[in-house]
Amino acid sequence: MTKTQQQRWQQWQQWIPEYTASGLSAREWCASYGVNPHRLWYWLRRFRTEEESGQRAACHQSSHVAATISKMAPRDLMGPAHFDRNPDRNVGGKRSKR
Repeated sequence: MTKTQQQRWQQWQQWIPEYTASGLSAREWCASYGVNPHRLWYWLRRFRTEEESGQRAACHQSSHVAATISKMAPRDLMGPAHFDRNPDRNVGGKRSKR
């Protein structure tokens, strides 16, 4: 891992708990930090994946990041902007014929 990659890793390791504790939606939090929401989702997924695989357990300076993320349900990560999609409905709201 290069120095720049390590710095990014450390920055997001600090930001993820701040986001989860903020109570803001992903969109609101990202706007306040000047971050693209896709970056937030990328790092949330990356920390979760790496914690589950155990590949970086020794590299984590703070294990509470992964613990916080792993305890959260997907709807909690989505924040207030989340909405459920019904695959049985098309764009017009009518049920598709099967």
